[in-house]
Amino acid sequence: MRAPRLICLCVIINLICRMQAAEPAAVAPPVEPGSTLKLADAMRWVLEKNFALRVQEQDVLIARDGTDRARGDFDPRVFVSGTYEDNVRKLNAIDYSSFGLGSGNPQSTLFTEQNFRSAAGISGKLPTGTQYELSVTANQLENDVNRAGRFYFPEFESFMGLTLSQPLLKDFWLKPNMADTYIARYEVRIAERTREVEVINKLIEVTNAYYDLVFGLENLKVKHEAVGVAQKLREENAERVRLGKMTDIDVTQADVRISEAREEEFLGEDFLRERRVRLLKLLVSQFPAGAIPDFAVVADLDVPALTAAPADLYAVALEHRPDLVVAQEQVGRNRVGADRAHNQRLPQVDLRFTYGRGGLADEFSSSFSQIYDENQRRISGGVVASLPIGNHKASADARTARRRVQQAELTVEELKTSISLEVSNAYQRLQTLRLRLETASQSRAYAEQSLGVEQARLDAGKTTSFVVLDFQQKVSDARTREIAARVDLKKAEAELWGATGTFLPKHGFTTADTVVVSQGNGKPATTTATSVPASQP
Repeated sequence: MRAPRLICLCVIINLICRMQAAEPAAVAPPVEPGSTLKLADAMRWVLEKNFALRVQEQDVLIARDGTDRARGDFDPRVFVSGTYEDNVRKLNAIDYSSFGLGSGNPQSTLFTEQNFRSAAGISGKLPTGTQYELSVTANQLENDVNRAGRFYFPEFESFMGLTLSQPLLKDFWLKPNMADTYIARYEVRIAERTREVEVINKLIEVTNAYYDLVFGLENLKVKHEAVGVAQKLREENAERVRLGKMTDIDVTQADVRISEAREEEFLGEDFLRERRVRLLKLLVSQFPAGAIPDFAVVADLDVPALTAAPADLYAVALEHRPDLVVAQEQVGRNRVGADRAHNQRLPQVDLRFTYGRGGLADEFSSSFSQIYDENQRRISGGVVASLPIGNHKASADARTARRRVQQAELTVEELKTSISLEVSNAYQRLQTLRLRLETASQSRAYAEQSLGVEQARLDAGKTTSFVVLDFQQKVSDARTREIAARVDLKKAEAELWGATGTFLPKHGFTTADTVVVSQGNGKPATTTATSVPASQP
């Protein structure tokens, strides 16, 4: 008995292992101590795990639910009803004579009836505004008249028919009846493009934090080198003092410079840690309290020269900026609402038509057979019209809807002006920061050249250690400024890409990477960015 159980247990364990192997492996945070984090990996991780983007995903899914809700207005409805009646009432003179109950006082005669009425059918509304109802009724009637024996007892009455109601003015045809569906579709596109805006903003934030971390690492290298240079000069000064070429004050000055360099080194380490924390806040969804991971980053800080004019970049921005698409979609959505509001001002004029056939017999089967076998048709048709006096509500709604369209159109124009200014500012800022980088590079080269000359003069005994230390400080500061200029120029490039709406393709992403994919259970699936090239720095 134990062997079959053991075999079953092994089979179950094997199946579980296969299921786990078939599932996509969870992506570990790319911030392990000692690892190197690439910018593309950081962006990919943000798309998958960032809290703000995960919260914003729900807006897209809610908007998609709105389209299903709007389509629900045209879902057919099945109805079933059953009613039992037990009535006792006095007869009026007309009823008394019609029933032929004989002579006497009609007011002292009671009429009793027990009826069971049932109905079933399907009803609904079409996108054209047509309301339909296909129904079947079956009634069992028992009363004093058919008990007298001159009629069926009980009477089984049946009816099958179709009723149509078609609006001719208000709610006529597709536009007013499909307005909620059209608006829901606009809402989905607005939500998706709004998410794209959030994704771009978040990725730009990650890019800036990443480049700040690059600056922190490079700056710390400079500070390390400054400490080493100061220590080397101190050793050289100590040797010169031993040989009688310098005094102790030169060694003391070198010690002061070493202390200053170490202080700057500590500040650089603190700056680097803060920048790691800033980047981690954007990357990780959980972080156990403890030491901040000591991970590195690498980036190509070269920025190619611009070949496009601001006017060309503005034209690109008008085509690619997702926030402009959002504003334009809002105009379309408001126009749909305005068209519907204008339609609601019209009078309600409905054309109604009913066609059906009935039957009456002493049992249900015979009654229903008469619907097909006998021509007991029932046809009716007509027009029903109504219009509120004054119609103030519909008129006010129409004016409000038109004003909302005007607001949305003004928002589009305002956004176009803002985009033009943003593109122009980003373009000029990039040009200015490029000049700054050139100047910073020249300053660093001049400082290194001056330090070399002054170091040679110190070796020749023609200058003092104090002057050399001052030049060493200037070289360190110049290198830091050059690194800052490179990083700021790279961030300005990202700002220009964001202003022109080309940030995603510049980094290898597509708009599809920002779209939320819903699973069958209605939950958002993990968003992946498989289009990012592996070689992207």
